[in-house]
Amino acid sequence: MPQKVQRVRYEPSDSRKNTYECSLSLPEGDWVVWWYSRLKRNGLDHTVPLVMVILRRLDGDLLQDDFVTRKIALSRLCFYQPGYILVDNIVSERLATDADWFDVSFRIAGNNWNYKKIPELGLTSTDSHFLLPKGCEDEWAFEFSIGNGRKLVLNCIEFLVRGYSRRSEIPRILATYEWHEAHSRLFAQATPEHEQSPRGKAATGKEKWIVYPHRDMVKDDDVLLAHIANDETYAANAAKSVFSQLDPARFRKGDELPITVRPWFNSDTQLKCRGYWSADQKRFYCTELIGIKEPTGIPIEVRRDHSTRTPTPEDQIERDRQFTLRNDPMTIALTDLNQPRSQYPRQEIDDGTFEVIKTRVVNRVKVPKLTGQPKTIPKDGPEIEDFGTGDPAGQRNEATGKAVLVNREFGINSQGMLYEMWKSFQRLKEMQEINNLGWFTPPKKIDTTSDFQCIAFSDDLTNAAVTKWLSLKKGGKRGLLLIFIRAQSKLYMVVEIQRDEWIDKNGTYKEDSFSGLVCNIADPNEASIIFNELNKYLPVNKGVFKGFKSSLPNEIRTFEHRSTGNPNGWCDATAVLALSKMGVKVRRPQMPDTEEPELDCVDSTPYV
Repeated sequence: MPQKVQRVRYEPSDSRKNTYECSLSLPEGDWVVWWYSRLKRNGLDHTVPLVMVILRRLDGDLLQDDFVTRKIALSRLCFYQPGYILVDNIVSERLATDADWFDVSFRIAGNNWNYKKIPELGLTSTDSHFLLPKGCEDEWAFEFSIGNGRKLVLNCIEFLVRGYSRRSEIPRILATYEWHEAHSRLFAQATPEHEQSPRGKAATGKEKWIVYPHRDMVKDDDVLLAHIANDETYAANAAKSVFSQLDPARFRKGDELPITVRPWFNSDTQLKCRGYWSADQKRFYCTELIGIKEPTGIPIEVRRDHSTRTPTPEDQIERDRQFTLRNDPMTIALTDLNQPRSQYPRQEIDDGTFEVIKTRVVNRVKVPKLTGQPKTIPKDGPEIEDFGTGDPAGQRNEATGKAVLVNREFGINSQGMLYEMWKSFQRLKEMQEINNLGWFTPPKKIDTTSDFQCIAFSDDLTNAAVTKWLSLKKGGKRGLLLIFIRAQSKLYMVVEIQRDEWIDKNGTYKEDSFSGLVCNIADPNEASIIFNELNKYLPVNKGVFKGFKSSLPNEIRTFEHRSTGNPNGWCDATAVLALSKMGVKVRRPQMPDTEEPELDCVDSTPYV
C-alpha cells in the first residue's frame, strides 16, 4: 500500500553539477533509489561490475508499490545512494529519513550480527514497512543487534561501497579481480614478514602495523589497507571473499549474482545510518550508511614513495586541464562503455560526505621508490571526450580518461585554517604554555587521542538559505570545531567554523574567511549550552558571530586570524591572540624553518 514520505531538497557538489552521465537508461518520472540488489558482469567493460539497482516509484509524497531495476556501475553508486529521488533521470531530492549513530559489534564471537535472507526479514511481505520486490528473495542483508531486542538491517553492497572505502576504487577492485591481481592494485608491495608485528607475544608498547599503499590509494584508505596488510585472519579474508564468492562461470556468462560482504575488523564499533524504523520500533532499516567509527588498535605506519621529481611544463599543462574540467560543466562526461587509455588523464568527482570517528594513530613517512615503474604523467594525446571508472584493459579508448568517484570524509581537516589552529595549540601545549588540549563533542566527550572532528550544524529543511550556507562546495554539511583549553587553572573553549575549500583559476588553494570565538566555561555542560545556541544562531547569520548573545553570563569574545608567514606555524599568532582575549598571556612558539613529520595524532595525554 502507498506510504507517505517527506521530500527535501538535495544540493549536489560543484563537481557533481559539472558532470554529465552517459550510458545510463533511467526511467522518466519520480523514482526513489531503494535497494542495491545483485552483481552482474559488465559485458562492455569487465573492470567495472554492474549492480542491479532497484528504484521505487514516487507519486507526489506517496511511495508506491511499483519497482523497476536499472544496471548502474558499482563505481557510480556514490551518485545513486538509497533514499535519493530521481526526477526525470536527475537526482534532485532525497527522502527525509531518521539519522542516528548505532552501537554495533563486528566481533566473530557472540551473536552480534548475522546474514539474513530477505524473506526472513519479512521485506517482501505486502505489509512490510520497507517493501522489496519478490525478485530479492534469494538475497542477503546484515542484521546487527543494537540493544533492547532491536535490530539494524543493512544492505551488503551499501556496506562495501561506503563501509570499506568512500572512494569508488577499492570496492570496484575487490569485486573485479582475483586476489593476486587485486593485491597488486591496492599495495605497492606486501609488508615483509620481518616488519610484521609478531602474534601471540606480550606487547612491548613499540608495536606498529606497517603498510605500503599503491600510489593510486589515498590517505583516507590507510587504516583499511593497514588492516588488510596485517590482519590475515579477518580483514584480508574479508577483502578476498568479495570476489571469491562469485561463481566464475555464471559471472562470466552474465548471470546476476547475490553477494554478501564481511565486516573488515573484529571489534565493537558505531555506524551512522539514515533510514526507517519499523512500525513496532524493533528494526531500523538503513537506507544509507553515512558514518563509521574506526577500529582501535596499535599505531599504523604508512610508507609511500618519496617523489623528488622536479615539476615540468607537462605538470603545468595537467594542472590547467584539471582547472578547466572543474569549471566547464560539459567536459566531465561519465561512461561505462569505454575503458580509459594507458597514461590516462585522471579526474576525481566528489559528492556527499561520510563521517568517520578517528581512533588510530597514523604516522606517514616517505621512503625510497618502492617500485621500478614511474608514475605516469599524461602526455600529448587525443582530446578527452569522456571518463570511465574502470581500468585500461583490452579495447581501451584513446579519448577516454579515468574518473574516481568520492564521498568526502567529514570532520577531518587535512589542511586549512582549522588544522593550522589545532597545530598551533598543540605547540603551545608542548611548550607547557597551556596545560591541556582537547576537542569536544557535546554533551560531554573530550578527546585528545585522535584527529579533531567538526560537529555538524543542524539543518533547517524549511529554510533554503540556511541549507545553501551549510552545503559545502565539495559536498557535505558545514560544522563547528570546539577546542577545549585548560590554562592557568581555568577552562576555555575556542570555536572555529568549518571552511569551504576550492581551487582558484591559478590553481591556488582557497578557503572561506570567518572570525573565531573564545569563551570561558566551567564545565562541558556550559560548553554544550553555548554550542546549542551557536547551532541555532550561526547558520541563520551565515557564520557571522557579531550580535551573538549567550543565555550564560560567561565572557565571550571574537578574534580575527593572523598569519605568521611561517608555513610551520601559520596560526601561532592567532592562537596567542585568542587566549589573550581571555586575559591569558602566553609566549608564541619559535618555529624552525624545517618540514615537520606528517602525523595524524601527536598527543595521547589524557585530558584533565
